[in-house]
Amino acid sequence: EIEIQKTKMEGDVLVYEFRRMTGISDDTPFTLSYTLDAAYKGLDIIPETQHWLLIALDLNSDIQKYQFEVAKSREELKIAEQTYLPSVEASLTLSVSGDSFPLQEPGVSFKLRFSFPFNESPVDMDMSSGITGLQTRTSGGSVQTNILPDLSYLSDKKLALLKLQTMTIQSDSMIESLRFNIEQFIKQYGFARAQLELQKEALVLLERKQRVYQSQLGIGEIKRIDYLKAQTEYYEEEIAIREQILALMEMEREFEQVLGFEPGGLAAYVKSQNAGTDKE
Repeated sequence: EIEIQKTKMEGDVLVYEFRRMTGISDDTPFTLSYTLDAAYKGLDIIPETQHWLLIALDLNSDIQKYQFEVAKSREELKIAEQTYLPSVEASLTLSVSGDSFPLQEPGVSFKLRFSFPFNESPVDMDMSSGITGLQTRTSGGSVQTNILPDLSYLSDKKLALLKLQTMTIQSDSMIESLRFNIEQFIKQYGFARAQLELQKEALVLLERKQRVYQSQLGIGEIKRIDYLKAQTEYYEEEIAIREQILALMEMEREFEQVLGFEPGGLAAYVKSQNAGTDKE
């Protein structure tokens, strides 16, 4: 009775957590049901690490985040290094002049400013030209530089380079870790599938043994306890097979998360690949 109550309370906790995760309100009834396919053999996973790595690089959000940060750091370094492209400003001035009011001589002037952001010594260059009245023409230019510039650009460039190197190392490390995880999954999943096949073969043998024992029990060659032991072995192996199938499915879901697939995406992808192979 105590175990029954304990199991019921654990079930209530799981239902509560499931409602919170899915957003199902407490007053909405639902029933969890699932039938395990005892004939499930697993997926025909392509045993090529590079194949799955390319998929992960395209779908895994964590990898994409690091790749974005690397690209961002690379652009920041380029900006820190490219200080020789000038910025250009243009201005147009209209005026009216004369010896007395009302002013009678219109004028117009045009000015260009080129700013060369050299880190060592930034330079500003002005070029202007204009006309006043009908006869007067003007033109001019000036150059301005900062002899003692701000030297913070040196640290900015080093920081940008350091950030790029750090993000590149982290990205490469994550990709190598991803490659290793894929390799391990392929090996472990293949081993788990092979183990499942052996368990199913063992179950067939235990079923035959059970039938033989049943016949022997009928003619009194064995005791009933021996038959019950054979029956227990059969059911234990059947339970072990179902547990192995669940373990396979859990491995598949973990692999989906590594690759960036949605739930069920791995099975759909393998099915589509196998369908394409069959057509060929």
